[in-house]
Amino acid sequence: MKRDIKAIVVAHKMDSRRRELYVEGCRDRSFFLWFMKGNRDSNAMVFEIGSVLCETSVEGGCRGRLLKFAADVEPHNLQIRCFADADFDRLLDRRVPANVCLTDCRDLEWYFLQTVCIDKVLHLALATEKHTPQAIFNELSRLGRPLALLRLLSEREKLKLPFQKRPPKSYLKMSKAKNGSVELGFDSYLQALLQGVSIGLNRLKEFKAKFTKLQEETKNIPDSELIHGKDCVAILQVLLSSAEFKEDAVEPSFWTSLEHATLQEFSNVKTTLEYLSRTHS
Repeated sequence: MKRDIKAIVVAHKMDSRRRELYVEGCRDRSFFLWFMKGNRDSNAMVFEIGSVLCETSVEGGCRGRLLKFAADVEPHNLQIRCFADADFDRLLDRRVPANVCLTDCRDLEWYFLQTVCIDKVLHLALATEKHTPQAIFNELSRLGRPLALLRLLSEREKLKLPFQKRPPKSYLKMSKAKNGSVELGFDSYLQALLQGVSIGLNRLKEFKAKFTKLQEETKNIPDSELIHGKDCVAILQVLLSSAEFKEDAVEPSFWTSLEHATLQEFSNVKTTLEYLSRTHS
């Protein structure tokens, strides 16, 4: 049963020990429950934002609803925290409510996009020495940055390009001519995105010029702050899947490559874990 904000506030007023963390979705909730197993305080609970009754329409999907909820409950000064994907908030200097903690990198997927996790997948899931973690990172950067810049351009220009309805995977192809590397059909993808919001192809040159300018502006921004985790997963699915390692096994393999020790190195996720722990004061 979904609860509205009034019911949530009343529950906290009745029980001062109550401590709640709200996250975007099922994956995020499972992430924290797995990590906190055995160490989560009995008064600390993790909820998906979908469990909260939202009476008005909010842009931005689950993340948008989570940030709206955080802003609505912030004045009540309750033991409620929210954990959200950073998205482009840090890059665009967008303020989030004080009760929101953003992912240390661009989004949740970047917690498994580390050398130790990639190495584990290559050796234990694929049982291959064909790739190295650094080679994987190089491919994610080469292919992921153009996709990320299209997303950033859409944000800055308020284009609302339909990335969810037109994901990039169809435009990522294994190239036999280039030693099995993956190639991105950039022009075709940009055209498809523009057509998806009824922008005529006579403006294609204009947007390509803006893209080139944005490339220069963002050249010093780390991949981890810029590239979308879902785009990385799409690249990995094309790059790594084979007859022995099916495409739908790629993402679960990377999630299960996570280690408690490596996650402790990320300050924002560590702060959130401490908030849920038995030793929290």
